[in-house]
Order: sequence, then structure tokens, then C-alpha cells
Amino acid sequence: MNLIEGRNTKLLDTEFYTEGPALDAEGHLYFTMLSGGAIMKRSTNGVVTTWAKSDCPNGQIILKNQEHLACDSKLGRVVRFSESGALLGYASPEVCAGLRVNVPNDLLVDARGDLYFTDSIRHHGSVFKIAADGKEELIATGLDYPNGIEQSKDGNFLFVAESYQNRIIRFDLRKPAAQRKEFEVLIDLPANPSGLEIGNLPDGIALNNKGLLAVAHYGMQAVQLVNLQGQLLASYDSGMPCTSNVLFLDDETLVVTGGYAEPGPGAVFKLEL
Repeated sequence: MNLIEGRNTKLLDTEFYTEGPALDAEGHLYFTMLSGGAIMKRSTNGVVTTWAKSDCPNGQIILKNQEHLACDSKLGRVVRFSESGALLGYASPEVCAGLRVNVPNDLLVDARGDLYFTDSIRHHGSVFKIAADGKEELIATGLDYPNGIEQSKDGNFLFVAESYQNRIIRFDLRKPAAQRKEFEVLIDLPANPSGLEIGNLPDGIALNNKGLLAVAHYGMQAVQLVNLQGQLLASYDSGMPCTSNVLFLDDETLVVTGGYAEPGPGAVFKLEL
């Protein structure tokens, strides 16, 4: 795999490995530090502050009302914060659709207000849905560490990074609930020549308006660019061996989180494709 350097600019160094990039309505950037137990804010003038604390915050999104939802891997819950960073409670239960939630990792809320999130464990990982009306659904289980999650712009397909299978899988949300557990493999990603499983773990994913899926490829120091036909278009050097997550600022620019080891040090980069 040949890495393209692109225009990769380091925005900051951090003590801990970073995750969960999100942008608010004013353009301030937020990211999580799992081992640091914090959600950080980088304001538009570059000042970095601790915005909120949580046990082990991972994937994060900002809702239209500017509240934040963050997966907390230690609490086993999706945590809700106010616009100012105050803890409001939980957006997910300990048991969802009859199954215990272990390690919530990444999440999304779609145009209907439905919450989807992954539960990252080996061999028995799951994908959950909590509809806007509160109805719970187990989209799939028996996955090998489901991680990053994204939805197509038309809401018809759900994409999930299945880390230890080194692939992106796709669920058809147009099917009846009983049939949604069936998935197809969108793409098998490049493998690390080391042969080590931890050398090629797709992590966070993000979709732009051109229908291109960016994949943070942990262990590969790469961001993979994939189209929705399952073709690998390019492999970009992320600058970090432990590449954790991606956020499109626009169709050509990504924020990339991760670090050089776990629990740290970490960094945040801006990658222009």
C-alpha cells in the first residue's frame, strides 16, 4: 500500500490518544481523550480547554440543539451533555433491545432523530438502534468488534467498520427489521504486511457529500478513501500509527484524530485530500 502524503497539518499535540472529532455551529472543534477522561474543545482561535469530563469518552456527535452525545466505554452508556458541557444523563440504557451494552464506541443520529451506536467487543459485538420514539432495535450482533458507524445521505444504508475483520460492512435499512441483520461486505481493506491483527483495524468512518467514505485505519497510519461501490481510491498518510477517527470539514478536508501509542501521546491533524 503506497501512502499519499497529501497536505497534512498537525493542529495540536496531546498527552493522551484522541478520538471523537466533532464541530459545533460556531466552528469550534471538539475531541475526546479516552484515558484522559475528558472532552476537549479547540476554539476557532486555537485555544484548547477541557470542555467536559467523563470516565472514558470515545465517539462523539453534536446534535442540532448543540447538545453532545458521547459513547463512554467504561460506563457502557451513551452520555448526554448540554451545550455548555454539563452532564444531562444517558441516551442509552444498560440493556438495549434485550442485550447488555458493554463498550459503546461510536454513534450517529440520523435525520429522523434515530440513534445508532456500536458495541465494540471481540466476536460478539453489536449494533443498536434507539428510535426517536424510544423503540429499541438490535440491528446486528456476533460482529468482530464493530467500531465506526455512518449512514448514507439518503438514509437507506448503514456502514460499520468491523475492525478485526479489516472490512467495512453495509446494512440495508430499507429491509424489514427482521432482515436488517443481513449485511454485505462493502470492502476488504488493505492488510498490514506485519500480519498482526492490531496492524490493520478500521476505526472511525465519515462520509462526504460526494459519496466518498473516509476510513481511519488504526495500525496502518492511514486514512483510506473508498467509494460506495467498494473501490479503494486512495490511501493517505495520517501522520499517526494509531489513527482513530475522521471528520469531514468539507468534501476535501478532514480532521483526523489518534496518536502514537495508547494511552498516549496523541495528536489531531487536518488532512487535505
